[in-house]
Amino acid sequence: LIALIIKSGFNLFSTRLFLILIFIMMTSPISNHIIVRSAYFNGIQIKGDNEK
Repeated sequence: LIALIIKSGFNLFSTRLFLILIFIMMTSPISNHIIVRSAYFNGIQIKGDNEK
């Protein structure tokens, strides 16, 4: 998305792309947290960094 913003220059399209980028950056950690929390509450084993 950043490359598309730079390629298109400053216009309405790049503003929309920037807003989409901000939305993705804000919602991605939240959705990941909800998925992992749901798995934890349902008893699914969550592997750590050192486990395979």
